[in-house]
Amino acid sequence: MSTFESEYLQWADSLQKTQLNLFWDQTVGGFFRASADTANLILRLKDDSDSAEPTANSILSCNLLKLGSLLGDRSYDEKAVETCQAFGETLQSHPWAFPAMLSSIAGCLDGMREIIVVGRDGDRLTQKYFQCIFSRPLVNTVVMHVDPDAPDTWLQERNETFQQAYKMEAGGRAYVTICEGYTCGLPIRDIAALEDALKNL
Repeated sequence: MSTFESEYLQWADSLQKTQLNLFWDQTVGGFFRASADTANLILRLKDDSDSAEPTANSILSCNLLKLGSLLGDRSYDEKAVETCQAFGETLQSHPWAFPAMLSSIAGCLDGMREIIVVGRDGDRLTQKYFQCIFSRPLVNTVVMHVDPDAPDTWLQERNETFQQAYKMEAGGRAYVTICEGYTCGLPIRDIAALEDALKNL
């Protein structure tokens, strides 16, 4: 969520629900190419390998993990797992057929990570935290921002992890918390400590 504007996140959530409603395979998981009500449809197929472009299932498994993490929605996590499992036989015998899905496999096995920066939008320390975080190639990680002056009530109501991070606020100084398994770690209150924490991720 690079803009940190929840309007885009709400749209993504709505789009994902529509995709699940139209294309989800209720029997074995994964997404079909066409919806069930497509006219003159004889057979519903799924893309079975990545080519020059990743398949819809590879992209959607990643989207589900990120949305599950951003929204604290475990049903999305479960759908990501089911999507990967739907292609389990191919993944085991020919993993190179789904290179774009392999990061989703890691996310399903190891879990996603949330890095939450709590600080005012124009605060210098807040910006330094973001620079430090975005300078590193972080895999299966989402970055979130809590502005005490403009709390995002919609996201706080959806995401308990977001609520945990907000409750750590003390003294008005910006800080970072790294959350895994829907549980947040102790607040990190300076750049050196954040750099050390990121080295271990």
